[in-house]
Amino acid sequence: MKRAFLCGCAVALALLASGSALAETCHQMPAPFQLDSDAERISEFGQYAGYSEAIYDSYVRTSSYLPMSDGVRLAVDVMVPATDCEATSDALPVLWTFSPYKRAYLDGPGGAGGVLTAIEDQGVEDLVRHGYVIAAASIRGTAASFGEYHGLFAPIEARDAYEINEWLAAQPFSNGRIGMIGGSYQGITQLALAALDPPHLEAMFPSVIVFDNYEIVHPGGIFRHSLWSNWAQLRYNLDMVMPSVPVDDDPHGLLLNQAVNQHWIRWPVVQALRAANFRDYNQPTFSWAANNLSTQLDAINAAAIPMYLLDGWNDVFATDMLFWAANYEGPLRMMIGPWTHNSKHDPQPVVEERDRLTAVEMLRWFDYWLKDIDNGIMDQDAIEYTVLTGPDLAHEWRAAPSWPPAGIEPETLYFSAGNMLTDDAPSQSGADDYELDYNATRGPNSRFYDINIPVTYDTMAATNARALTYMTEPLSADMELMGFPVMTLYVSSTANDGDFHVFVSQVEPDGTAWYVTEGLLRASQRQQGEAPWENYGLPYQTHTSADVQTLRPGEIVELNFYLIPTSMVLHEGNRLAVAITGADADNTTGIVFDELPTISLHRGPDHPSSIELPIQQQQ
Repeated sequence: MKRAFLCGCAVALALLASGSALAETCHQMPAPFQLDSDAERISEFGQYAGYSEAIYDSYVRTSSYLPMSDGVRLAVDVMVPATDCEATSDALPVLWTFSPYKRAYLDGPGGAGGVLTAIEDQGVEDLVRHGYVIAAASIRGTAASFGEYHGLFAPIEARDAYEINEWLAAQPFSNGRIGMIGGSYQGITQLALAALDPPHLEAMFPSVIVFDNYEIVHPGGIFRHSLWSNWAQLRYNLDMVMPSVPVDDDPHGLLLNQAVNQHWIRWPVVQALRAANFRDYNQPTFSWAANNLSTQLDAINAAAIPMYLLDGWNDVFATDMLFWAANYEGPLRMMIGPWTHNSKHDPQPVVEERDRLTAVEMLRWFDYWLKDIDNGIMDQDAIEYTVLTGPDLAHEWRAAPSWPPAGIEPETLYFSAGNMLTDDAPSQSGADDYELDYNATRGPNSRFYDINIPVTYDTMAATNARALTYMTEPLSADMELMGFPVMTLYVSSTANDGDFHVFVSQVEPDGTAWYVTEGLLRASQRQQGEAPWENYGLPYQTHTSADVQTLRPGEIVELNFYLIPTSMVLHEGNRLAVAITGADADNTTGIVFDELPTISLHRGPDHPSSIELPIQQQQ
């Protein structure tokens, strides 16, 4: 099975090929994960048999241009289940994905390996076997579609998705019951469409999706350059370098070439997003009010379309998945694995587990909502989640009816003299100085570089060495960290602003330091307000231009912010380390000062700098 890598791209850039059309329309599928015929009737998380029958062994693909109401033509593939390459004439449920990458890929030089379709890209062969039509469309201004790209999650994409969704519902191959699939951008398009409440969208299965776009682009008010420069380069390569597949009635790619000439390079990703550094940024080409799912939450909840959300603790959007858990009012199920955004570089057992679980849970979900098969999925715990138990994403699975699980209590560790973290509240005042190091970094192998290189977890010792780092004594027993740690820092600086990055790791007796989580905040954007959504009572910064508060050199201010959530065992004998830096050179765009500033962290009864940990108590 082909895996989707960042945001659903299935084929490596090494598969560059000429844009010649291929005549192949029938695709044979490999053997399924498991056969239904000899299996007993079961429907549990990760196990499903005996409720629906796999009767198809192939599919027939057709592609065409579908004109939108403004005349812009979008490329659409339709894959109809078949037996021995004879497409069924039955009207079936349709599952589709809306992609800014490609609806299909040429496999090998010159397309010699044929076309890799959305079925391979999304890993949905089992859905085809069980009688689901699969469709894929390219967003305007991308791949083989005409038009201009209007920017990250532009409102026009949702309007296009509405037209495609209703067109699919009216086709002879469709019984009018429509669902959506896909991850990252292709998952976000599902929620954007849900806000418009199309009549025939009955269920969604988005993976690794954002909740609040601002905090992904400017977390803590700081531009995340690693994520967006990598994404921009990937988008350029996919759209302008790697050839797209023409539609069936364009065998020589003449229309494809015309479409590509209209494309996305007119919307500069990095420059446009970097400029949008406050929540009140509102320009015709981009606006946080318009290009943001969190601002459409009321409409999304009013539609209440059943959603199964897949995400992972090491994903870019780990925070967002728990905000969806707290705010979504429609029928909801969630799977939270140990994996990164795309799993391209995860350990092979984790990749295989993600593929298998995704295939099983998608079939259970859509059988229930689109075929009315009473398989009990809505009677089971709403959230299946992992607890990370060791290196290389070792984990165990648990279930809970909602988030957070029962039995979580906050425990506070205070910054103390001698660079110690202790659960004793400080009785004496003090401060620790740190000269800003522009080269301090988490490293390039972070979750935010997940497009191209492996995420590494055991390299935090180098980060700790360049930081102002505090550490506990060796833990006397295992502890389970479950949710959002919260920082309270009392700081001052010789400069009028500063970026404060926090990296948490657990340090083994031999000095190996394993990544736990991180968070960040620009001091001038520390102003808090009431969150416009349920956020578990966490600190919420307003991040508006009117609320900027520069520092007065030497003035002590309080910074209060949360870190990316996690679910992890902190092992007996290890130490917990909290490292504070003024930069993350490989991942964010920091402030450059005329003179190198010195940061001071204050501690004591009047300035109790601390980290609050959500700890799972033993039941």
